[in-house]
Amino acid sequence: MIKKLTAVICAVQLLTMFGCQSPVPNGNVSAPAAESEFEVTVLDEGQADAILLHTKGHNVIIDCGEKDDGDELVKYLSDRGIERIDYLFITHFDKDHVGGFPELVGNIAADKIIVPDYEGTNSEYKKYVKSVEEKGLTVTRLTEDISFVLD
Repeated sequence: MIKKLTAVICAVQLLTMFGCQSPVPNGNVSAPAAESEFEVTVLDEGQADAILLHTKGHNVIIDCGEKDDGDELVKYLSDRGIERIDYLFITHFDKDHVGGFPELVGNIAADKIIVPDYEGTNSEYKKYVKSVEEKGLTVTRLTEDISFVLD
């Protein structure tokens, strides 16, 4: 229960970040007007994390759950007709956040993959690296704040 609440709080914080643009010179922050609905789905992956942010035209995934969760994540996205992910965030390289990555990127295209700026040491990290190399994926290591607008 606490883990799910933490995930929801994290999603709300991300929503706040995604909806904001860079500060303007006078220090105010402006947000664009919403042009479509915004849906957050916290997938039930047991102890693992996987969150889908979905708008009319865009999809963002935050974490991929454990190894065995990758199949379920791909099925869920496929059942919803999602064939492409605009942003795929890996928050850290623990097995319950990156384990499903190889299955996900092996079946659904990801335009921008953003990961923390460090290297993992566990076997899931090594599988992540292998998937990135095999697929020829471009990965951005997060070294500074970013923002983007969907729809």
